[in-house]
Amino acid sequence: MNVLVDKADDAVFQKFVGRITQMVDTVSKNPQDAGPRIVSNRQLSSLVKSIKTAQMISGSTQASAAGEDLHLTAEKKRAGQLASALKGILKCQPMVSHERVMLDRMDETVRNLLANQKYATVVTLFGQLGNLLQNKDSEIRTIAATLLANIDEQFESAGCLKERIALSLKMLEWIQSETEYSPVYEKISARLQRLTRLLIEKKCFNAAGHILKVEFSISNGSIPKNSEIRGKALKFLKNIAKEDILNLYLQEIQSGGAIPGEDDIQSFVILGSVNVDRLLDLLHDSHSRSERNCIVRVVSRIGMPAAGPVVERIQRGGPWFYVRNLTLLLGRIGDESHLKILESLLKDKNVRIQREGILAIQNIGGDAAAKLLYENLHTVDDELKGAIFTFIGNLKYRAATADMIGMLESGALGRTKKDKIDIMVKICEAFGRMAEGKAVPVLKRVTRTKGFLTKVYDPMVRAAAEEALRQIETAGASSG
Repeated sequence: MNVLVDKADDAVFQKFVGRITQMVDTVSKNPQDAGPRIVSNRQLSSLVKSIKTAQMISGSTQASAAGEDLHLTAEKKRAGQLASALKGILKCQPMVSHERVMLDRMDETVRNLLANQKYATVVTLFGQLGNLLQNKDSEIRTIAATLLANIDEQFESAGCLKERIALSLKMLEWIQSETEYSPVYEKISARLQRLTRLLIEKKCFNAAGHILKVEFSISNGSIPKNSEIRGKALKFLKNIAKEDILNLYLQEIQSGGAIPGEDDIQSFVILGSVNVDRLLDLLHDSHSRSERNCIVRVVSRIGMPAAGPVVERIQRGGPWFYVRNLTLLLGRIGDESHLKILESLLKDKNVRIQREGILAIQNIGGDAAAKLLYENLHTVDDELKGAIFTFIGNLKYRAATADMIGMLESGALGRTKKDKIDIMVKICEAFGRMAEGKAVPVLKRVTRTKGFLTKVYDPMVRAAAEEALRQIETAGASSG
């Protein structure tokens, strides 16, 4: 067999394949010969054809392969490949696929192209790797991915950032489809991590964002993976989300540079989500309003996962502007379970923190929030009481109606005349928003301009009462 293969030219080779095919057909038609022989002959026929195809592929790329043995002619090399493969078949060894031969040749070709700085040509080979990275054969996928990692390493040494960005898209395709963590997965991940850091340092934020989004989707389960891979993706993000990288994003956003839009801030949100404590440290230490606003914006986008660290910082305390920003954040990302911690802020001596506490509770909303604010009406500063009545009116919290009627009649709330007037105006406005019919009698008394033993209210309060009556009447007509 080896002698025939060594001496076979193309014509003889085709006759040889034809003869094997006839053997398969003959045996297939003879039932008593069915069995192992059929399988063996069919495998032999298929493999010989595969080897011939592989030989043609090898021959087509032979001229570009550096380091080739110049002492072997193309014919002898072909014969050696065929003879070796046929020996393997006769010994029942596994077949060598077209893809495996292609990868072996591509690996050699890529090394030579890189050695000769033919980077653009290497990039054109990426398309060839696309299907191989998704091949059903895990060994083929592993070899292709290893080749990708090796190419990226060579590109890194040569400083080919543009080519690395293009190559990273192929690596991302591969890690999204792989289901098992392996040495080559670890290698690809390490290459992507090095590239991501470099891209951020070079202010190529969009390119870095593609990588970060895939790793984040893996870590949070949006891209289904096993727990080991999800854990590695989370570690990937934490390794990137260091102080120097976060500062680069902050500086770029503040400068209005390469990250001007709301969508582009997503990469910063991803990194911040795995290092919320560091973001809050930056918020504490910052002396720049624009920087603080940026951090608040990012933490707000992170959402509920950041609530725990924010609560811890509120409990620790700090400068009033820091606590105020933390309060604002908790109002944006918290829920009813955080109302108690916000209630404690209504007792703060700083009216600015009290005000932010009221707004945060209003943002969370609901009857529980209205009840809590109403119960703390006498706790907050006079200038903030009106805001509570506005919220009660907007929410139509009728449990406060009876007390509010008494407050309007007595005018007892507020230390100064201005405070008293402002509070009564807000009570009237709240009754109007609530369309509270029970308040009609007191509102009519408020509108009177004179009378025996009748209290005369400030014109601003009377105007607010008249408007409230109009709203109540309109609501009644609509419902009727």
